[in-house]
Amino acid sequence: FATCTVKGVIADVLSQCVIEGRPAREIDWWRNAVFGFYGGWYCGWVQHGLYNILYTRLFGPKTTLFNALRKVAFDSAVHVPLVCFPVYYAYKGIFYDGDGPLAGLA
Repeated sequence: FATCTVKGVIADVLSQCVIEGRPAREIDWWRNAVFGFYGGWYCGWVQHGLYNILYTRLFGPKTTLFNALRKVAFDSAVHVPLVCFPVYYAYKGIFYDGDGPLAGLA
């Protein structure tokens, strides 16, 4: 949780300063906290359960190339478009935009 939270905070600071070109004194700290928490919550807890527990139950513990490709295909075709992105946009709609989860998904 903590490692993913720190990664989320650092990623958002880099996004704001490097990509958006904001000076460090103008960082949106509320946005940074929101994305830091998302990083810890979803990327830390949820994805740990998904990748280390659920995928092992679904696909077995083997580390063969074939098994890795099955996991990547499932992740790309099911998890990311149907779970990860909707959760992200609903979360953003609730905590950052303040418009609610459905507005984030619209």
